[in-house]
Amino acid sequence: MIKIDIEEVINGKIQGVNYKYISQWDLDMEKSWPLRETNDHRLKDERLKHRDVVWQAPLPGWLKLNFDGESKGNQGRSGLGAIVWDEFRDTLKAFSGPVGIATNNVAEISALEVGLKWCAFKRINKLVIEGESQVILNWISSSKFQNWQLDNWTPRIKTFLDLIGDFHIQHVYRERNKVADVLANLGVEESIVREFDSRDALPEAVQNIISQERDLTPRQGIG
Repeated sequence: MIKIDIEEVINGKIQGVNYKYISQWDLDMEKSWPLRETNDHRLKDERLKHRDVVWQAPLPGWLKLNFDGESKGNQGRSGLGAIVWDEFRDTLKAFSGPVGIATNNVAEISALEVGLKWCAFKRINKLVIEGESQVILNWISSSKFQNWQLDNWTPRIKTFLDLIGDFHIQHVYRERNKVADVLANLGVEESIVREFDSRDALPEAVQNIISQERDLTPRQGIG
């Protein structure tokens, strides 16, 4: 269940918060991270200055699903990219493939679906879902969507989420979602959805991004 954003937890820690509305992610975060101190002094930490531009590791015991969709023209030839990894940035599963002629929203939700389907099949019980599309993320949070084109995805996405234990949703900008973005762009040119079971199996372009960012990526962070 998604309760509140982590920034609200930070503010609540300082101002007082009703713990009835805090999710398991928030409780795990509080145990692993000194919220008050980090909120007050984060700009003094050189490593924390990179938080907005590089991928952030999930908390211990959690996995992260990054997803992205790419549409060349909206509508146009489209691709999907999704990757599931742990706190050490070890790749558990990744996907890259075509969506066909589609809008950007369709490409995004197709990427989300393929990632969630794998997580549900594996019975992942603590998952951070991270993407660039605020439209799609808002839809997951509210279970309501006003775009009739995406109605067909509603029951499947809901089924996958129900099979996943606890999940936390957060929005990121492209700079923190580079791997999924590259996978989606590569997917436009594919004829089938390709699956990757390890970091070494990923396309070279993706491995290069991971190598470049690895030194800047904290083992634990707010997302």
